[in-house]
Amino acid sequence: MLNVGILIFNDAEVLDFAGPFEVFSVSAQVHTQAHFNVFLISENTNPIEAVNGLVVTPKYSIHNHPKLDVLILAGSLFTYTRTCPKEHSKPKKKIHRNWQQNNHYCWH
Repeated sequence: MLNVGILIFNDAEVLDFAGPFEVFSVSAQVHTQAHFNVFLISENTNPIEAVNGLVVTPKYSIHNHPKLDVLILAGSLFTYTRTCPKEHSKPKKKIHRNWQQNNHYCWH
């Protein structure tokens, strides 16, 4: 089973994380077994307010997520850097470095 982490943050586009979450999650309905463990990741596990006020709570933080096979970035890097204060750029680099060392797929 592949771990699919979806990185979310305040003002993330809803379809950018909800769409992939749905697609990977329902694969078990098409196949006889689940192929993906899908979860949301954020800087911490506090609720995130996406675009237009949708509030979601990530399952993991960037500090405690399982090893990633796939990392999906909600929105774009431009959106992330525009909405996150400069002092929060380190966690993004940590998760990117973790992905580079341990994984081989990435969509954004």
